[in-house]
Amino acid sequence: MTDIVAFIRERLDEDEQIARAAADQDDEGPVWQVRTVRDKGMYVLGEHQSAPSGRLGFEEDAQTRHVERHDPARALAQVAAIRHVVERLDVLQKDLEASLD
Repeated sequence: MTDIVAFIRERLDEDEQIARAAADQDDEGPVWQVRTVRDKGMYVLGEHQSAPSGRLGFEEDAQTRHVERHDPARALAQVAAIRHVVERLDVLQKDLEASLD
């Protein structure tokens, strides 16, 4: 089980690093929101943005909602939750192995 635990931990580290970088970029903040900008379409804006930067505009509502739903704040919360589960499972696995010895 240690191989899968190591693999999951590595992916969580990557996810955390990407989410933190996205949250810190241009001081946009970790919470993203969908806003409709007149004559420009739908954009995902960081909590500290008042106007789109032109980087995350989508014509499709589903695409915009998907990006908003997976903002850095959510990604970091998900990483923390999965880390907690992995740590607990790792402890349980070690306890089980010790009891069988």
